[in-house]
Amino acid sequence: MTPAMWDRAKPLLADAAEQPEADRERYVLNHCPDPELRHEILVMLATPAALSDIVTACALKSGDYVGAYRIEQLIARGGMGEVYRARDVKLNRDIAIKVLPKTVAADPVRRERFEREVRTIAALKPSQHRHGSLCGES
Repeated sequence: MTPAMWDRAKPLLADAAEQPEADRERYVLNHCPDPELRHEILVMLATPAALSDIVTACALKSGDYVGAYRIEQLIARGGMGEVYRARDVKLNRDIAIKVLPKTVAADPVRRERFEREVRTIAALKPSQHRHGSLCGES
């Protein structure tokens, strides 16, 4: 999900989260005419991550540092977390940082899924991945 799409999704997701669970899908269908955005919101509503973690996410801003990595911009956001483009200031290269919500990081099954994702990406040749390496923050 792009940052612009997230800006449109966040209020709809928050409003849907206030509905009784049985009414959430109907609420989104009635209030979101964009099929792509509607799909993304429904996926987030179905995720096991706490809705409050999704709605209040995005703690990192352009210019923030995570270790030696300077955050450049948010690339995508979803139920498994947020992905940021960052700059490794020591090695002078672009990387991607994936930040996991606490509920995902604390769940051993979902944490293992994330670690498999990281190992898979790390095994790729640099020319095969678009955004560099991933590292998780809990």
